[in-house]
Amino acid sequence: MELTWITCLGIFFSILGVAYAILVERYRRVWEKMSEWKIPPGYTPSVLVSVVIPARNEASGIGACLDSILQQQYPAHLFEVIVVDDDSSDETAAIALQFADSRISVLQPPGTPLPEGFVAYKKRALETGVSKAKGDLILTTDADCVLPPHWLGLMASCYERKGWHCITGPVAFHREGSLFERFQSLDLLGMMLITGAGMRMGLTHLANGAAFGFSKAAFEEVGGYSDISRLASGDDLLLLHKIMARYPGKTGFLKTTQAVRTEALGSLKAFFQQRVRWGSKSRSYSDRKITAVLALVFLLCWSVLLSLALLFWLPWYWLTIPVVLIVSKTWADYRMLRSAARFFKRMDLFNAFWPAQALHILYIAGVGLASNLVVRYKWKGRRVK
Repeated sequence: MELTWITCLGIFFSILGVAYAILVERYRRVWEKMSEWKIPPGYTPSVLVSVVIPARNEASGIGACLDSILQQQYPAHLFEVIVVDDDSSDETAAIALQFADSRISVLQPPGTPLPEGFVAYKKRALETGVSKAKGDLILTTDADCVLPPHWLGLMASCYERKGWHCITGPVAFHREGSLFERFQSLDLLGMMLITGAGMRMGLTHLANGAAFGFSKAAFEEVGGYSDISRLASGDDLLLLHKIMARYPGKTGFLKTTQAVRTEALGSLKAFFQQRVRWGSKSRSYSDRKITAVLALVFLLCWSVLLSLALLFWLPWYWLTIPVVLIVSKTWADYRMLRSAARFFKRMDLFNAFWPAQALHILYIAGVGLASNLVVRYKWKGRRVK
């Protein structure tokens, strides 16, 4: 009976490892077949763009963010910037107001009383900005981000030439110092590959509001955030899912080396809270294929940990199981992350690959569990869910 139990568990764990390696390798191959989007030769912009920036207590970054937008290589008369100050307690709004540029406006969400248990503060800020936007194309970013000089042109040309109603683009960390920050950066590059390849495969796992765009018409057509306001997060991915359902084949990932830049988190606590916030959206996914992929990754990481723990009680030949799991995951991750790092010209991050492997297993196992068990978490000084 004991042998049967051990054998069945070992087979199950091994299947998880092999399935993970096959899936990740497929993502990598799809990614490498995708063409990089570049502004087409002779492209003349014609679409009016509204950049909406929800900001809460971002005094340290809002200035650099606005500078990077005003320096965009895009016709000045074809874009506006709307900063929505989400009840900041610092100088965020004051700094934004110091910019003497008619293209920048600073708004605040309406002061109407909020219902008990309200958590969708960021969505409320975004809706405020979108409602005042004059542009046909809405682009969102975060107040702690810096945009590459051709970002507006890349997003606008993609929108005009491809006819997409929703576009998500790459985000990357910069100015990494510690090993922990390099781990975050390498991990995020992998997420960008998964995002792009996943969308090409019809599996929309991720989207990032720091590099996000949608047509105002599509936003209004799907009702904005009206039925996804029960969660604090999801202003990007859950909206993308709604637009995908309404406009099949009219959404996509903009593959470009010109990633929106921000800084990695400095503490493990902040990192954990961020990933729990990201993971909390998974409970609202309706696509079973996406849920199955997330479950596979989660179960694989727990299988590695459990198989190592069982070494203390099971026969010596059990050692083959954690070896199979670790080799499968490491082989697949190495090839995927190397492909992503090469494309984004960040091979310097690869010295963090080996320690990142151990951290990745631990954080996926922990965050995956917490995302489904933690009801409320702290985000920008607020307790939300």
